[in-house]
Parts: sequence; structure tokens; C-alpha cells
Amino acid sequence: MDAPILSLILWSPLVFGLLLLLVPSEPVGVPRRTAIAFSLVPFLLSLVMLGQFDSSVGTLQLRESVEWMPSLGVRYSLGVDGSPLAGAAHDVADSDRAARQLERHPEAR
Repeated sequence: MDAPILSLILWSPLVFGLLLLLVPSEPVGVPRRTAIAFSLVPFLLSLVMLGQFDSSVGTLQLRESVEWMPSLGVRYSLGVDGSPLAGAAHDVADSDRAARQLERHPEAR
């Protein structure tokens, strides 16, 4: 079974954000370095996703689908059709840029 790459990209920032709450705030550099390290995970996963994506196929790829509430017919489903790839890379770059900005300007925290 393949790893649920899309779910990992989608949910890892939330999980790492919650874990970041457990990191001691002093010395100041520790939470910042931890946040930068955590932000690299979805970035690296998005690179893996990009490597698995076949741009010659015009249908949804890397599909994930799990029954969530079967009695109501509700499913958790994800897939990539190509258009989100540029947006995903942009979002990851923005989060990394924001983390570096906080490191340079601690008063903005």
C-alpha cells in the first residue's frame, strides 16, 4: 500500500503546529529552528508528490479515499489533477519565507 502522501501534506502542518506548542519558548532560537524544520516536512513531501505525478495523464492522480461516516455515505477523498501543484509549491515557499522573516525580526512574533 502506498503512503497517503496527500493526507500527509495536508495534515502535517496542523500536527506539527500543535507539537510546536510543546516546544519551550526559551531560548528563542529553539522554537524558530523547530518551526523551520517542521515546515520542511510538507515541502519535501510535496517534492515526492511532484515526482509521482504524471503530467501526461488528464485525470485525478494520487487518489486517496476512505469511508468516514458510512451510514451517511460520507467519504474522505483527495486527488490531484495538476492545477494545485503550482499553488502547493507557492504555499510551502510562503510558509518557509514567513518562518525566516520571524527569525530575522523577533519583535514581529
